[in-house]
Amino acid sequence: MQYSTFKQQFERVVLSHPLWRHPWFTLIRKSPSIPLLRRWAIQAGMIDELFVEILSTLLVNANIPASSHCAIRRNLNDELGNGRRVEEHFQLFRSVLRSLNISEATYRRQPALPGTKAILYGLRNAVQGDSIRAFAVMASEEFICPREFPRLMQALVDVGVSGQWHPYFTVHCEADTEHAADLLQHLYEECCKDRVHRFDRAFTCVEEDLNWNLCFYESLLLVSLR
Repeated sequence: MQYSTFKQQFERVVLSHPLWRHPWFTLIRKSPSIPLLRRWAIQAGMIDELFVEILSTLLVNANIPASSHCAIRRNLNDELGNGRRVEEHFQLFRSVLRSLNISEATYRRQPALPGTKAILYGLRNAVQGDSIRAFAVMASEEFICPREFPRLMQALVDVGVSGQWHPYFTVHCEADTEHAADLLQHLYEECCKDRVHRFDRAFTCVEEDLNWNLCFYESLLLVSLR
């Protein structure tokens, strides 16, 4: 399989997934509200906060080829603001919380919903395992954000939320596009080591990550409809 074909198939798997038709996205488009967005922010923050840990784990995973370390370090450095604390991704996320009047104490008190737990557990598990699953799951995560975040940004605009929430989303959309491309290239190289089985397994693992994200929004929807 040529890389261009592999990339097209990856994009087709992601963009055709039921995740993008989940009713929660319809809800924030047709009836956005601050309570809905607060619930999202609290749960999403738990996932964002994990990325330094999982990228660090990926770097020390013996199953990950050394040739991939440069791209992973670049991703990790972006998460850490490239040496500028105010630009660390979770510092930027704190601006989202403040814009929605969510205090740090309130954020810390909230339990993870089942769908959030599924992503947290799944990512931690994946980056400790074999290279195919680790790269597939991470490529999926990075590819999702630039397609997910514009919907949330529009909802924030629609409900009139002001404040410095924009940089978190725009920085992620730009950086994650590059990181997804890097991870997809490394995933392809790993797949080429065993053409019979690894391509199929890569797409299975991508769907695994998409299903965790589907569970995330399902949990948010169930809480919102109570």
